[in-house]
Amino acid sequence: MCTAIRLVDKECYFGRNLDVPFSYGEGIVLIPRKAPLSFRHEEEIKEHPAILGMGLVQQGYPLLFDAMNEKGLSIAGLNFPGNAVYLPLAKDKRNLASFEWMNNALSRFQSVSEVKEFLKGCNFVDESFSKDLPSAPLHYLVSDSKESLVVEPTREGLKLYDNPYDVLTNNPPFPFHRENLKLYASLSPKEREQGFSKDTPLPPFAAGFGTLGLPGDLSSPSRFVRTYYYLKTSLPKKTEEERVLSFLRILSQVSFPEGSVQNKDGSREKTLYSSCMNLSRGTYSYRTLESDDIRQVAFDDFDLEQEKVLFLNLERKPLVHRMRPAKHG
Repeated sequence: MCTAIRLVDKECYFGRNLDVPFSYGEGIVLIPRKAPLSFRHEEEIKEHPAILGMGLVQQGYPLLFDAMNEKGLSIAGLNFPGNAVYLPLAKDKRNLASFEWMNNALSRFQSVSEVKEFLKGCNFVDESFSKDLPSAPLHYLVSDSKESLVVEPTREGLKLYDNPYDVLTNNPPFPFHRENLKLYASLSPKEREQGFSKDTPLPPFAAGFGTLGLPGDLSSPSRFVRTYYYLKTSLPKKTEEERVLSFLRILSQVSFPEGSVQNKDGSREKTLYSSCMNLSRGTYSYRTLESDDIRQVAFDDFDLEQEKVLFLNLERKPLVHRMRPAKHG
């Protein structure tokens, strides 16, 4: 499962829920500027903007779930089973394994428009990181301070969709969610007006009737609609702390309480963590299934000139509730 969003409230925020049956041993991953990044079919990138996010480090290589670079570009991968298709090598395109493309894009670009142009000539190759780590069937939300893009690897190649809704969930493919959203155009935070029987007074007997019909289940189409509604009706906040908390509260409206959804194999979905990146300040805030504490790390916490990828276990509590001033220049 999973839900990812982008929100602009004075500054730009990006983050996601990771909804899966079990933990992968994920933690905070920092890729410093001088940590070399290798690729199966591309030249190694030796120097690049620093990258900060959540994921794994296997054999020294970062495998990202969601991340941002210090230029303000962010990407999250979400489950897309049955629709994600990785293809054989293509002679007329740049070939990238699915597990490495986020590293490639975040180490090279600072805007969605650059990523979009780059991906037009790319092919996501059907290659796993290792026998123990097969390719995950994913699609992606790519965002910066101006816009969002959906990237879906399919049998016909990469599909790229501009995403003015700044939301992504799971199956079906993005065009379905775009059309399905039209069914909910009448939702409103205001009191619903009386329609067909205006000659007979039918006053509402409680608040919230403008949201009648807002889907409350945990299916991906319903989470898409519900998340978009809360994004569009979210009120501006005065402080950074309030904005981070508001962002995470939106994600909490589409989180999976453990045990609420059972898969065919008997496993149960649960929201392992929720993240919130401030793309202006370079901070990565998160909370986990085990704790409602909001924890935060930032580019400013590290020596970004290091040459080795760093991995921080989530059990440690770095910089609880510490917020930073916006960067300038």
